[in-house]
Amino acid sequence: MVNRYSPRFSGGSSVLAVLLMLLLITLGAVALVSSNNNFKMLAKGADWVKDYYVLEADGERLIQMVSGCLQEASFYPLTYDLPEDIWARAFRDSLESRLGKYLEAADSRTPYDNVIDKVSIETVDPTKLLVTVNICQDSGSTDRYLLIQMEVEGLRIYGSNDGKIRILKWKQYQEPFEYEAELDLWE
Repeated sequence: MVNRYSPRFSGGSSVLAVLLMLLLITLGAVALVSSNNNFKMLAKGADWVKDYYVLEADGERLIQMVSGCLQEASFYPLTYDLPEDIWARAFRDSLESRLGKYLEAADSRTPYDNVIDKVSIETVDPTKLLVTVNICQDSGSTDRYLLIQMEVEGLRIYGSNDGKIRILKWKQYQEPFEYEAELDLWE
């Protein structure tokens, strides 16, 4: 058998196979890095959704607490005989003491480890209170907040003292990112 090919053309297929293997290894590495980044982005999105609903759950818990205060106020003996300003003062004291116990119980932390940043209770008129609560969640680089503003009104009908809660504001927000004013390049 006679070799019809010249020795200088032998090995071309080997070079082609090596280049093909390098291309496949490079594409495999790129696919691996891309899938890893997609997984990280998916985990970050899942954490964001979890944090969102944790803040919502704390807000719902706060509304249940205020509703419980309204229920307690409805069972005060002879509340329909009290003047409105005395009833409002008693209800406000009940609400403040209940919120105070809630804040002191865990050093102003909620069951989901969020911090109650600000609580204010204002009297609008003798039967209405304006309750404003700001719940803070530390989510790494930025803080996320839930601002709840509600109007609590006691309906005083003879033999019944049902109240109603009207949500005026329910807002989740983050503090805006602030750039540093000075950049010390020479220090």
